[in-house]
Amino acid sequence: MKRIFLTLAGILILSGPVSLAQVVLDKAGDYYPKSDWAGALRYEPAGIFPLRFMVTPCPLVEVIIDGKSFWLTFDFGSADGMLVTTAIEDKITYEIIRELKTYFADGRPRGSGKEIILKRVDVLGRTFERVHADLFDWKIYSSYPNDGAISLEYIRNLRFTLDYRNKRLALTAEPFPDELLKDAAFLAIPLLESPDWNRYGLYLEGKVNGQEVVVYIDSGSSHSFVDRSLLEAASISKAGGNDVCLSEIPVSSGGLNLEISRVRVSDIRRNTNYVKPVRMVIGSDLLRHFVFTVDRTPGRNLLIFHRS
Repeated sequence: MKRIFLTLAGILILSGPVSLAQVVLDKAGDYYPKSDWAGALRYEPAGIFPLRFMVTPCPLVEVIIDGKSFWLTFDFGSADGMLVTTAIEDKITYEIIRELKTYFADGRPRGSGKEIILKRVDVLGRTFERVHADLFDWKIYSSYPNDGAISLEYIRNLRFTLDYRNKRLALTAEPFPDELLKDAAFLAIPLLESPDWNRYGLYLEGKVNGQEVVVYIDSGSSHSFVDRSLLEAASISKAGGNDVCLSEIPVSSGGLNLEISRVRVSDIRRNTNYVKPVRMVIGSDLLRHFVFTVDRTPGRNLLIFHRS
């Protein structure tokens, strides 16, 4: 597997006492399903896996490395591959291949590490041998010690459903049932084709504060971000050492209509070939309010929100 571990906000970011972004849905309580979704979406019990959460809202999945259990961030924001950190370096055995550099999404250098080979990795019901991974100091990506992260490369060409509140992740090779795509209980939004350098990333078109932009979905970021260019200076305040927009910002995409507040303000620079610029990142602080499915089975590229 290729190893290009790039992420805009990093994994497990949590700096300062700023609260997480808040969201108001177009219909209060409309989006978190009250009934169990696993049976309706035809997931087998063997394809349902537990999630954990530590100090941030970012979801963690169990990864077995040479028979030892670790919990890695399930990170939409990594380009591909797998990251392990110095927090578990002494607990695993590995071969060193070469020195590595990691970069921010805008191309700035971020830190140094190693490309390594792990003998065996078991993750989400699948076994991989001689896995190429990155080894970096956890401080490069996080304010708190963490085991690492895995990308969507490990479940490419599959469908998955993520349920933060009930701490479950479900996987299947079967596409989302056609008849349910027409059901009002689900809202399907087409995803854009991922850019070459971030070939598993989740991007969609939307409107943020009245401007048509591209929105990036990043479960590995504990905070959502809006680009400074979309906001009036008067609406930006300093809180906990971070620029934060305290007023409500309308966000819409494919029939999903939200108003968010207390979102962090940043200069978002992601290099893509899209006509519209990437001007918002939705992190796990907002994603945790939903149950959603990503269908990337052959011929599909959909983000599907579940309604009650």
